[in-house]
Amino acid sequence: MTITTAARAALSLTIAFGAGASCTKRSDMVAAPDHTISVRRAAGPITVDGVLDERAWRGAVRTGAFGMADGKGSPIFRTEAMLLWDDKNLYLGFEVGDPDVWAAYTKDDEPIYNEEVVEFFANPADDQRQYYEFQVSPSNVHFDAFFTAHRSDLKAAVAWNGAWKSAVKVGGTLNKRGDIDKGYTVEIAIPFTNFHTVGGKAPA
Repeated sequence: MTITTAARAALSLTIAFGAGASCTKRSDMVAAPDHTISVRRAAGPITVDGVLDERAWRGAVRTGAFGMADGKGSPIFRTEAMLLWDDKNLYLGFEVGDPDVWAAYTKDDEPIYNEEVVEFFANPADDQRQYYEFQVSPSNVHFDAFFTAHRSDLKAAVAWNGAWKSAVKVGGTLNKRGDIDKGYTVEIAIPFTNFHTVGGKAPA
């Protein structure tokens, strides 16, 4: 998926999204012309609290419901994402349908990709090689990495630590496996300074 800003001079990011367990497989998705959305400038401030209730989010373009990583069939539960930007940050909002919200890992950069997460891959240089990976679990644990090539050395990639923040709002009870949850929402702010492959600058 490629995103461009609604401004005349655009930031272009080749991206992929994921949600659920074992979703690192989604990094194999290839950007296609019909997977392009315009990312609008935020029409007002955003407080990263996981609620997604700011006026700015109402004007965001949605990705539509996620598909399966292998392109076969449809997910049982709906997940959708939205993006916005301002002079400092790229913002992401996720709405995840999930009747059993859980998370076992408690420390950043643990392998939360083996559990329930939302994740975002960004290739700001649009070279189809170097990319950043950001993941958030329902307990707001982070995983981030910078890969110099597709599936390059994991230890080296995880050694990169970005400066970004997120918040999660659970519609139900986290880690109470016997009840029925509605799902969770995730709100993320990634400063453009993280994207060193393109000089760490906001869109012109």
